[in-house]
Amino acid sequence: MILAQFGKFGLISKAGQEALVYFSRSSTSEDRHMRLPASVAVSGPTSHGHRSFHWFLASVFASAVGRNAYQIASAWILVVSGHGSPAVAAFFAVVSVAELVASPVAGWMSDRYDRRVLYAAADAVRFVGASSVAFLLIANDPLWVIWLSAVLFATSDRIALTASQCMIPSVGSGFALTTANSAVFFLTQSGSLCAASLTGLLLYASTPAITFAAMAVAFTLSSLCMLFVRREQVVTQRCDADPIYPKFHLDVRLVYLGAVYAFLFTGEC
Repeated sequence: MILAQFGKFGLISKAGQEALVYFSRSSTSEDRHMRLPASVAVSGPTSHGHRSFHWFLASVFASAVGRNAYQIASAWILVVSGHGSPAVAAFFAVVSVAELVASPVAGWMSDRYDRRVLYAAADAVRFVGASSVAFLLIANDPLWVIWLSAVLFATSDRIALTASQCMIPSVGSGFALTTANSAVFFLTQSGSLCAASLTGLLLYASTPAITFAAMAVAFTLSSLCMLFVRREQVVTQRCDADPIYPKFHLDVRLVYLGAVYAFLFTGEC
């Protein structure tokens, strides 16, 4: 009606009216829109964005401490309990298989759901897992406790790592992407180093149950820090009528990058 009034006074041509009507109809048509994942947070280099990224780094650091402390403590407990190197090898095999199976699921979830929620949920699961292991180790054989917990921890680790890595471009939007990536991976490796030192100290001066309780604290701190990270914005993008989903194209550079990561993880094992 408003467009008609403008057209009546000659302010908008008939072609302009038709274009505006088409645009307004197409912009409200649900079947011509696709809800993109919560992956873009439009933000400049503001102080709020910097604080959010700092909280994100703190969360990544605490999570790395808990994640690596779990693997170090589990391997040490299996050895000192008399199960030997075969039990340790089986433990890392369970972790690797669980992460392999969980990886595509974690990627699918990170593309469709709020990554902050996924990360916090993974931390909550690991908190419950570490607390349960600390309790079960008091009166049970550590072999099956460690092996069963490995599936839970490996799956949660993969979800948390995938979600956090996908958040880097948006959470660190106030920085150069290379700077944000470097900071995240530096804090991740620093957390691994601290985990090795703290876990060795705790296992030497206390009991395995107390060590796992300390891991639960690390995952709690990680989840709390993530609450202060700004929420990613959800944007909509118009998609073509045919096809609904984009075609998958295998990029040679992607294959090369995957091979590099495979060799790196093989070296870590």
